[in-house]
Amino acid sequence: MNATRVPPRRLWDLKANRVIPFYGKQQPLLRPRLQPFEQDYWAVSHSWTDGMHERSIDTPINSHLWPVPMPKGSNLQHVRQELRACGAEYAWLDVVCLRQRSGQEIAAMEGFMQENSLREKEWVVDVPTIGNIYRNASGVLRYFNGLGQSFNPDVGSWREPTHWTNRAWTLQEMRPEEEMVNAGFEVAKRLPLRTPLDTPTGPLTLREMLKPLSEIGLAAHSPHGISIIELAKHMSKRFATTPVDKIAGINYLIWPKGWVFNLPVYRETTQMEDAWLRCVQSMRRDLKVELLFLYPHPRDGLDEIATWIPTWSQIE
Repeated sequence: MNATRVPPRRLWDLKANRVIPFYGKQQPLLRPRLQPFEQDYWAVSHSWTDGMHERSIDTPINSHLWPVPMPKGSNLQHVRQELRACGAEYAWLDVVCLRQRSGQEIAAMEGFMQENSLREKEWVVDVPTIGNIYRNASGVLRYFNGLGQSFNPDVGSWREPTHWTNRAWTLQEMRPEEEMVNAGFEVAKRLPLRTPLDTPTGPLTLREMLKPLSEIGLAAHSPHGISIIELAKHMSKRFATTPVDKIAGINYLIWPKGWVFNLPVYRETTQMEDAWLRCVQSMRRDLKVELLFLYPHPRDGLDEIATWIPTWSQIE
């Protein structure tokens, strides 16, 4: 599918406190698919903590269309206040704007039944194009330790799989640090990047702690892009609730801002090797050349697929 101009399906109207369809202004441009989204909005980047689906809440904010997963002790009102303190009037937050599992679907999963749900149909397009939402947002509100959760200054928590810095989706949600706002404090109070944090090797500022991740994320968003081998090896070590999400993240990150591009559709039941093969087939020619000439090993197995394409298990 052509993913260059796919906007968010919904936005959270923070003044009315309800989720509404996305409405973008139409401009008479010669190449309208390349114009930026005309609706100003913020996006929220957070980590999915353990047990979020078990603590789903029913809320009129999304017209009760699906239960909203929330960490224990968090509430949407506090997130809304944080966004309003940033000056946002509209926002994109996955738990209220991206259709989640319904109560019926969760029950079907528990009963080992398959349900071809509306969520699955929307996710075919909505999940692979999430990067567009963050790339075109006015700013990004970031929670390090879970949605609506207080910031944990213990550096040991940074090693937990569910910490924001370790997620597979984090890379495509990143913006330059000056365009990201750290949340998890009293409303309107922020954590400066120069804040010192105690580490086993001595105090480091928050900017220094985030530097390795920022370099990879910003390289992926730069006009020249990033090495596919480097990106795939890095992504394989990141945490994802659904493993195929790692490939979905790579699919988007290999296309720098300003390019016209197509993406494979998303299905969470896709096998990793199949998803990786589709990723390679749809990627830019220069990245295919990189795999052909720079990856040091031929493809495992005796199948009929081109031997220059390594398997995902080889990349890992």
